[in-house]
Amino acid sequence: MTETISYSSIILSFNRALLGEVTENLMAIICDWNDSHINMRCYFSTEASDIDIDSIECVATEVAADFSAHGIDVEYFTIDLSQPVDNQSLFSQRLDVYDRSTWIFSRRELQDYGD
Repeated sequence: MTETISYSSIILSFNRALLGEVTENLMAIICDWNDSHINMRCYFSTEASDIDIDSIECVATEVAADFSAHGIDVEYFTIDLSQPVDNQSLFSQRLDVYDRSTWIFSRRELQDYGD
């Protein structure tokens, strides 16, 4: 039997899983999913450290436990902070790995608001 994941259930699952796991290096998480798989795209301000990876793997494990019929993949990206960053450029990322997608987390970047 295929388990369909609703928007609200994925948001609530990630919300719970992220408690205590957000590191200062984590900038954003996008989640894409279909009826058999979940994909997490994690954006960091520097290359993900072992602590960052451990935290994200804990999040992925918690989410996977909520949706046991689904596989889960995690991708790690580094944002170049030598250039001005604004959330709008992050929000313009295509969200089409799977059928459904949403932003799970995005921190506020000070560059968005000027000096």
